[in-house]
Formats: sequence, C-alpha cells, structure tokens
Amino acid sequence: MLDGGQLLYDAWELVSGKRLSSSMQELFQKIGFFLLISLTLLALFNDLQRYLSP
Repeated sequence: MLDGGQLLYDAWELVSGKRLSSSMQELFQKIGFFLLISLTLLALFNDLQRYLSP
C-alpha cells in the first residue's frame, strides 16, 4: 500500500538479516494507513475551517 513501507521492510531485512513476519508487516501497514487517513482528515478539517471562518 505504501511504497516507502516496502523500502523500510527491505532495510530492516538488510540490517537484521531476517525478514519481518507477515503479521508484523500487516500491522505496520494498518498503522501507516491509519496515519495517512488521519493526515488527510486533518488537512480537510483545516481547509474547511479556513473556508467557513470569516
């Protein structure tokens, strides 16, 4: 889902010598998705607040 996440998984594998488990990758993808949606909602809220305020 997030391209940068795959790079982090690859970097982790390079440094530690072992892969992250599928369940751990899934957890990190869920966290990343939540952060992305939160940032989008924050931007939308700020835009609406600016638009509606005098």
